[in-house]
Amino acid sequence: MKVCIRKTTYDSETGALNPGMVVDVSKSTGERWVKYRIADEVTPDAKPVELKPVEPKQVYQTTEGLVEILDEPTAEPGIINLESMTKGEIRALAEKNGITNLPIKANKVEMLKRLSGVELK
Repeated sequence: MKVCIRKTTYDSETGALNPGMVVDVSKSTGERWVKYRIADEVTPDAKPVELKPVEPKQVYQTTEGLVEILDEPTAEPGIINLESMTKGEIRALAEKNGITNLPIKANKVEMLKRLSGVELK
């Protein structure tokens, strides 16, 4: 069975497989990968798919304390781009605004969740 890989995976016969690769695998492996959305079955009449990079959305903290997810970055005054800040910068901003409950081992996503709904200046 011929499949086009959707997610990075490993096959004992083929080795490491990256998205976009087309490989021949056993029917049982191919059916399992299609079922779990690891790969798509390639049919004889299938056309090659052009993979395009996806730009991540930007997360912003507004002065009203709301987190907004925007497709385009904005330079409006009063909006802080938390997504472009490092963990240290986010922690310093939070401490400056009196927020001290950010765990030291928290990742950036957890920090942004904790700051959701908090007015930052």
